[in-house]
Amino acid sequence: MSPGSRVVYADNDLDAPELRETPARPVALTVIAVVPFMLDEDDAVGVVRRLP
Repeated sequence: MSPGSRVVYADNDLDAPELRETPARPVALTVIAVVPFMLDEDDAVGVVRRLP
């Protein structure tokens, strides 16, 4: 990790003051707790491709 990088884990607490200074767009987005529970008809690949 470079010295200027920051890691923020945000779950349900999106109104926390510490998170207000994070970048407007995420650099990385993990959906590891969502995609495994999607059904074939939910088109998981299509959903992930549409994420920012």
